[in-house]
Amino acid sequence: MLWSLLSSAYVIYLYRKLNAEREPQVAATAGNEATSLGAELDKFNQRLDSLESRLGTKGQETVR
Repeated sequence: MLWSLLSSAYVIYLYRKLNAEREPQVAATAGNEATSLGAELDKFNQRLDSLESRLGTKGQETVR
């Protein structure tokens, strides 16, 4: 049981170390993510509009 605790602690240490090394890259790409997020939201809105037009429920809400 001691070995499993030690190995788990070592894996957590390596995981945090890896994330700390990747942190500067994440900050550099934050601007690109904002624009890609906007593009993805636009795609999503277009898909919703096309689904609503197929179903004929645009502007109508269903009551539950």
